[in-house]
Amino acid sequence: MCAQVLATNAKNILLLGYGTTLGFPTIVIPSVSAFNLHQDRLRDTLSLTLDQISWFSSINLLCVPIGCVLSGLVTQPLGRKPSMLALNVPFVCAWLIYRWCASVGTLYAALAITGLTGGLLEAPVLTYVAEITEPEVRGLLAAMSSMCVILGIFVQFLLGTLLHWRTIALINISIPVCALIAISFVPESPYWLIGRGRLEEAEKSLMWLRGWVDREEVQEELADLKETIRADGRAAPWWRPYAKKSFLHPFALVTLAFAIGHFGGMTTLQTFAVGIFTAVGSPLDKYVSTLALGLTQLLGALFCMATVKFTGKRPLAMVSTGGAGLCFLVVALYSRVTPAGTALETSAVAWLPLVGLLTATFGTHIAIRLLPWMLIGEVTLYIYIHRAKRICSMGDVTCVWSSGVHAGDEGCS
Repeated sequence: MCAQVLATNAKNILLLGYGTTLGFPTIVIPSVSAFNLHQDRLRDTLSLTLDQISWFSSINLLCVPIGCVLSGLVTQPLGRKPSMLALNVPFVCAWLIYRWCASVGTLYAALAITGLTGGLLEAPVLTYVAEITEPEVRGLLAAMSSMCVILGIFVQFLLGTLLHWRTIALINISIPVCALIAISFVPESPYWLIGRGRLEEAEKSLMWLRGWVDREEVQEELADLKETIRADGRAAPWWRPYAKKSFLHPFALVTLAFAIGHFGGMTTLQTFAVGIFTAVGSPLDKYVSTLALGLTQLLGALFCMATVKFTGKRPLAMVSTGGAGLCFLVVALYSRVTPAGTALETSAVAWLPLVGLLTATFGTHIAIRLLPWMLIGEVTLYIYIHRAKRICSMGDVTCVWSSGVHAGDEGCS
């Protein structure tokens, strides 16, 4: 298992970098907002209107589904490892554009690059986990992938309280560079190698991934993989697997979990956190409140990984959705009866929206935000995993973009 964890964590650095691209717009929005009347201490010379801010928060995620569609076509011929190595280059280019962008167009271009690259990495990264791990640890290691994305978001919130966003863009370049180095040391997926007829390399890869064992110890698993790939090659026509219950039921379950997680309000809160905390009159500084949000996301994800094996997914999901929904409802009612930004710092009631939003954040991240990624690897048959992950990932980011566009104007204002 140790070797599988090492290989998974190497590609997790790439996901950490992807997480920084998701958290970055949150810290940029207050500095470039033309309607910001408070002359933010980190304000930039670049200025965006309300409509431009709405698109700024969504272009990244609009491009991700496009990347998901192209992901298999572009990365499958290259292999999992070469694809993951190559995808670090666009991230570096995007951060350089962020650092020196002087117009709204170049800002949008950087967003499009990170979004497209984020979609392209879905297939090699998520499929790599499914193909190198054993079934009993696959769900946990898949959840680690989600946690690394959340960690990347938190890192942006932390740096956003200290530095200007252009400086942060330069710092972020170090993450894809580290990912490039780490991924260089892990083996290619044995599943992909067998599919290309490179059996000797596949055997060495499997020996590495099973703990640097002797050749004899992987022969049975190697034979099973060969048979699985042979059966996959005989499967015809191409659309038939997608019409079976063994694919449709897990796909519907995972897509529903994605929809609940994103349309429940957490995606909008994360994107427009600084403005929302200002609007509800948080007693803490808006950047400190946003940092607390990121920390709460991370703690929720850690709690999920630590407890899901003992509690089971269903009870945790019920507590997650029910608790988060109740907290969002309380904050909504508070905001309805309290004029924006009028809460008094000395009033105990003034803490209600901040505590409510942080509690809702913790609630969503103890299950519903991580659950879909765990389910993809556990309820989908192995023969469908590499296809299902691409389709489910596209559904995930479509939900994210839809919820972001729908709430964009509200979040900005």
